[in-house]
Amino acid sequence: RSRVFFPVQADLAVTLMAARYGANGWVIEQVESAPAGIDLSVVATDSSGEDIVMRRAGFLQPAALDLVSSQGVRRLEEARSIFDASAYEVDIRTARSSDGVAVDYYLVRPRQVDPSAKGVPTLITGYGAFGIALPPAYLGRAFGGEALKLWFDRGGALAVAAIRGGGERGQTWHRAAVRERRQVSYDDFIAVSQDLVTSGFTRPDRLGVFGTSNGGLLSATVGVQRPELYGAVVSDAPLADMLRYDKIAMGAAWKDEYGDPADPTIRKALAAYSPVHNIRRDQHYPPFLISVSTTDNRVGPAHARKLAWRLQEAGDEVYLIEDEQGGHGVSDPLARPDLMALRMQFLISRLMRP
Repeated sequence: RSRVFFPVQADLAVTLMAARYGANGWVIEQVESAPAGIDLSVVATDSSGEDIVMRRAGFLQPAALDLVSSQGVRRLEEARSIFDASAYEVDIRTARSSDGVAVDYYLVRPRQVDPSAKGVPTLITGYGAFGIALPPAYLGRAFGGEALKLWFDRGGALAVAAIRGGGERGQTWHRAAVRERRQVSYDDFIAVSQDLVTSGFTRPDRLGVFGTSNGGLLSATVGVQRPELYGAVVSDAPLADMLRYDKIAMGAAWKDEYGDPADPTIRKALAAYSPVHNIRRDQHYPPFLISVSTTDNRVGPAHARKLAWRLQEAGDEVYLIEDEQGGHGVSDPLARPDLMALRMQFLISRLMRP
């Protein structure tokens, strides 16, 4: 009735705030500060009173609804747990990109690590485009859904990089990596990957990168630019031919983000990172798993086919899964548990070898 609620994110930590208007103007107060890896939001309010329903969810926290009233906080409902989260904790860490900019990332890691393992098997993902952020979520779709349980049950870690191009630090963060500046997104992601290795947390043969759509472009690009840094790459429904992306499916709608290939300056920048155009026959690349649907009318299957073809030409280990159905969401964890199981089998077998 008398307050406006809004979540504030700073350095990947979320705080729920409330603003109340009074005789002296607006007064802002903190409602709750979430620990690392937890997302907070208000999903319902009482227009005739002050009660709210707050939702909390995180990498280790199944979605839960709390009633917040003058009598305190009461848990209304909570989704069931699927894996033993007590064996894990979440850190927020920072890496330095090639231009010195600080890049934050989540690290979901085991509490106890076997020192003889010489590196924790780690999956890393991100997005870095269109101002989209990847908030913490319990076995969220962007992180592999319930198939991720198979990874956590075996002691694997998950890193999520908040790179430029995304929305983690507002529109300035997004616009810093559009069009001819796209490479800074990949520099940020590589910096986080290197931080995981140089800190001793993992090593390249135990570090796997994955992503979907623009995230599939991200994983393919860093896998091609820094093949020695990763032990496996999953590129799902990716863009990959950036010199012709505007002529495939819905690509022409994304010129504000990637730039117009007809512009010589933009074309030069696109050619410098386009995965299809930077694969070399004299270079060894990590194993690739590429998945796509024939009916993908958003990105189109041509990108995935070309990427697989070029890697096959280079003589490297590459698998292409093209399903006739599924559209751009071919890897939906709920609709396609079989595909997600194949993906996880690929990652476990490549990154968790003794």
